Amino acid sequence: GVVEVRVSYTLAPRKGGARIACVSLFTLVSSGEMVIRHECCIPASLPCPIPRIGMQLTVPGALSRVKWFGRGPHETYPDRKSGAPLGLYSSSVDDTYVPYIIPSDNGG
Repeated sequence: GVVEVRVSYTLAPRKGGARIACVSLFTLVSSGEMVIRHECCIPASLPCPIPRIGMQLTVPGALSRVKWFGRGPHETYPDRKSGAPLGLYSSSVDDTYVPYIIPSDNGG
């Protein structure tokens, strides 16, 4: 079977300004796979640069594989973006780690 959970929310600055309407759809299938889809409506009035929008997700340590749609298969800082085509990629979790000089670049 399939279970879907849809969450609608708004991202807004603390002191007024443009609001970003978002929807996250979590789809769980009987194989144990979870698909997460985010959609955000960026208002034209939002000043550039657009803020970083993402999520943090805690999963059991026993999970060892990751699959994503986006740029890859390597990390994609702005200076490497053109060398990382959009596609569907998969990897071990360990292979996604890059020892950046500033640890927070890996979400720390």
